[in-house]
Amino acid sequence: MISYDVRCFICRQMFSVVEGTPQYKLVKRNMDGRHSCEDCRKLIELDAQRQSGMTPELFAALEQLELEERLSKYSDMKDILNFPKSPKDQDTPPSESKVY
Repeated sequence: MISYDVRCFICRQMFSVVEGTPQYKLVKRNMDGRHSCEDCRKLIELDAQRQSGMTPELFAALEQLELEERLSKYSDMKDILNFPKSPKDQDTPPSESKVY
């Protein structure tokens, strides 16, 4: 397997990134960029969560709520425009439907 040895820009220690990981792709695209080791990355994430009060579970709940709101708006629009939901819901019986 191919791996790169990179210096963490926070703790200044060398760490390896292995081929096939998301970090490997970032390092391969930008060798001179600022990269962080797994420990420093976790510390940054925890610090951001502590300062903002946002957790991954809260993000997931907000995304679910937003998705439900979008779906309800779509449902409301469907009712306003009176789109038939299926051929069974149409006003005319099948015997009276026009054939072209």
